[in-house]
Amino acid sequence: MKKYLMIVVALMAVTAVFAFEPSSMLIGGGFEFTSQKDDSDADAVNTIAFYPQLSGFVIENLSADLILSLVNMSQDDDSATAIGIGVGGRYFFKNLYGGADFTYALNRAKYKSMFGSTVKTKYNAMYLTPKIGYLAPVLPNTYIDLQGYYKLGLGEYTGDMEDIDNEESCLGIRLGVQFNMNI
Repeated sequence: MKKYLMIVVALMAVTAVFAFEPSSMLIGGGFEFTSQKDDSDADAVNTIAFYPQLSGFVIENLSADLILSLVNMSQDDDSATAIGIGVGGRYFFKNLYGGADFTYALNRAKYKSMFGSTVKTKYNAMYLTPKIGYLAPVLPNTYIDLQGYYKLGLGEYTGDMEDIDNEESCLGIRLGVQFNMNI
C-alpha cells in the first residue's frame, strides 16, 4: 500500500509545475451517475448527468467557463429532464482549482399522481455551485478532472412551480476529462 501511495505522491509532485497561460482553452466536461433509494423498500431513483464545459483563460491560471448541463432522472414510470446553461470561473494553483458557477435550468417532469393519472410539469430554476477539483495529467494536454461540488438552489422556481422557494442542495463528485488547446 505504501508503494502505491508513494507513486501517487511522486506523480502529483512531478505534474504540479505547470501553469495555464492566457491564450489557453480547456475543452471537456464531466459525467455523473447516481442510483439512490429513500429507504430499503423504495424503488431506486437513477440519475445520469453530463456537463460539457468550455474554458478560456483570461489571465494566467484564471478561467472563464461556459457550462451546459444535461440531467435525466428516472424511477419506474416517473421521469425528469433538466437542461441548463451557465457561466463560471476557476482559479488554478498548479493542478488544483477552486471556483463557482451560476446555472439557469429548464426542468420538465412527468410523474403519476396518487390518483393514477399522469402529471406533467414545466419549471425553471437557478443554481450556484461552488467547486474544487484536481486535474491529473494523463497525456500531453489531456487531464482527468476530479471535482467535488455543492450545488444549491437560488430564489424561487418559475413556471408551474411559481412562488415556491428553490431550496435544493446537492453535495457530489464528478469525473471528467479536459483537453488543453493553445490558441
